[in-house]
Amino acid sequence: MKKSEKKANDNNFELYDWDVLRAHEFDGGDISFDMDINGIKIYGMILRWNEDKKEYWIAFPSRKGKDGKYYSHAWFPVSNELQKGIEDRIEGMLS
Repeated sequence: MKKSEKKANDNNFELYDWDVLRAHEFDGGDISFDMDINGIKIYGMILRWNEDKKEYWIAFPSRKGKDGKYYSHAWFPVSNELQKGIEDRIEGMLS
């Protein structure tokens, strides 16, 4: 798929249901969590604090390729509104 095609297809994603199923905070501050997105479960996502930007970012589950780079094997577009909802849900689960 060409980049321009991929970008156009990302805009067609329709989110109608989501939930954080489990969350676990590690000693280093990273938070591992599992989600249900439109009925599809994604395990092993990470919420990580970026000290430089003073914000969280979401890392999707990935595997290391033969070339040494990491490739996500699950992904969906995350809007600012969805990310805030995920952060709030995880905070509620961990408190």
